[in-house]
Amino acid sequence: MKLEIQAPDFKKIFENAPSMYLVLLPDSPRFTIVAVSEAYLKVTRLTRDQMVGRSLLEVFPMDDLKKSLDQAMSTRLPTKMTNTNPFGSSTTTPIFGEDGQILNLVYNLDVAHPEGSKDRMIFLENERILLDSITDLAIYLLDSSGRILSCNAGAEKINGYSSSDLIGKSFSTLYSMEEVKEGKPIRDLGSAQAQGKFADVVHRLRKDGTEFWSNVVISARYDQTGKTIGFVKVVRDISRQKEDALALVDARGMLEARVLKRTQDLLRSNTELEQFAYIASHDLQTPLRHVSSYVQLLTNRIKKTHTLDDKTEKWIEYILKGTQQMKSLISDLLSYSRIGRVDIKIEEIDTAEVFAHIMDDLQESVRATNAKLVYNKLPPIFGIKSQIEQLFLNLIENAIKFRTADIAPVVTISCEDDGEFWRFSVSDNGIGIDPKYSERIFLMFHRLHSQDQYSGTGIGLAICKKIVEFHDGKIWLTAIENKGAIFTFTLPKKERVTSTNLVKDNQLPA
Repeated sequence: MKLEIQAPDFKKIFENAPSMYLVLLPDSPRFTIVAVSEAYLKVTRLTRDQMVGRSLLEVFPMDDLKKSLDQAMSTRLPTKMTNTNPFGSSTTTPIFGEDGQILNLVYNLDVAHPEGSKDRMIFLENERILLDSITDLAIYLLDSSGRILSCNAGAEKINGYSSSDLIGKSFSTLYSMEEVKEGKPIRDLGSAQAQGKFADVVHRLRKDGTEFWSNVVISARYDQTGKTIGFVKVVRDISRQKEDALALVDARGMLEARVLKRTQDLLRSNTELEQFAYIASHDLQTPLRHVSSYVQLLTNRIKKTHTLDDKTEKWIEYILKGTQQMKSLISDLLSYSRIGRVDIKIEEIDTAEVFAHIMDDLQESVRATNAKLVYNKLPPIFGIKSQIEQLFLNLIENAIKFRTADIAPVVTISCEDDGEFWRFSVSDNGIGIDPKYSERIFLMFHRLHSQDQYSGTGIGLAICKKIVEFHDGKIWLTAIENKGAIFTFTLPKKERVTSTNLVKDNQLPA
C-alpha cells in the first residue's frame, strides 16, 4: 500500500525561515516584491502589507543592486553582492518553472556567511530592539547616495514619519524645500564623507508641519577597503534646550538693558549730586565767610569803645570756630561726593612721588609733633592719583593727630604681596581704638572724641573707605586700645575694570 504524504505549506515554511528572504517578480526594471520572510520584517520594522507590491529598488535604491538582479536574469545563475547593503552580503537566485522560464527571483540577505546566519539574525534582531528602545534619538541608516535604508522608532516620534514613509527615499525628504534648492543635503553628506562626521544645529518641520530645533550628526560608514558604503544620521530634538537658551539670551539682554539704564540714571544722578554739592559748598561757604568776617569786624569795633567780658569773648570764639568747622564739613562733603567721578584718569602712580607730596603737606604737623614716618620703597599703584594721595594723607594725618601725650608719634607704612593685590598697612603708636568701634569708625560723621579733644569733621575715614572700595579693594582696622592702631587696605596691582570703566567704554552719557 502506497503511503500518502501531504505536501507541506511552503508559504508558511518560507515566511518563518530564519533568514531574510524576499521573493520578487522578474518584471525588470521594477522587481516587485511578492513575499517576505518574518525575519526580514523583524529587522526592518516593516509589515508585510508595507512590503508586498513595492519595488525592491524602492527599498534598496542602489544601482549595483539593479545590475545584480539583471545579471541573475540574463545568466540564469545565482548572483552574489558583497557589502552593498546595511545587512552585509546578498544573493539573488532565479527560480524556474517547468517550461524553463524564470518564475521568481529569491533575494536572500546575509547568505555570504551561511555558517553564522543564525547568529547574524540574532544580532540584527537585538540591534533593532536596542535602536527602537532609543526613543529620544532619530537614527537613520543611509546608503552612499543618501537613500534611507532603515530607521528606528525614535525617527517616527521626532519627525512624525513612519518607516514606510521614508525607506527608499532620499534623506533630503527631512530637509526644507529651500535647503534642498540650495544643495544643503549634498553638502552635508560631502562634509561627512570628507571629514568622517558632520554636525549641525538646524530648524526642522515635522510631517504634521510643527517646527522643532534639532542637533544632527551624520557619520560615514566604510568597508574594509576604506570605501564609503553609507552613512548613519542621528537626530536629537533640542527644542526645549534651544528655547531655554533663547529665553536666557532674552532675559540677559533685558537685564543688561535694565542695568544699562540704571547705570545711566545713576550717572546722571551722581553728576547732578556733584553739581549740587559744588554749588552748595560754594553758596554755603559765601555766607559763612560773611558771618566770620562780620563777627570779627563787629568784635573789633566794639573793642574800640568797650571792654568785652570773658563770656562775650567765649561766645565770639564759639561763633568763629563753628563757622570754620562748617567750612571744613562742606569741603570734606564735596571731596566725598567727587570720589567715583567718570571724568577722572586712572593711571600708574609712583608711590615715591605720592609720599613726597604728603611730606610737603604734613611738614608743619611733623615738625610740631616731632613725628617720624617710616617706610621703604613701595610698589607702583594703579588708580586715581589725587585720591590715592588723599587716602595716605588722611591715614597718616590721623596717626599723627591721635598720638599719645608726651610721646613722639611714629607712623610706619608697609606693603606685602597679596596675589592680584598689594596689601598696605599704616600703623602708629598712638592712643589706639576700642575694637568694638572697628566697623563704625568708617561711618560718616562718626566721632569717638569731642571737637574740643581732637578737631575734625568725622568724614576722613569714610573718604578713605570710599576711595579704597572704588579702586576695588578693601580696608579694615586692627584696633588695640592704648596700643596704637593698624589700618590695612588692598589695592589692585593692575588696572581693574570698574563700573566707571564700563560706562566709559560704552560711551554712556554722564
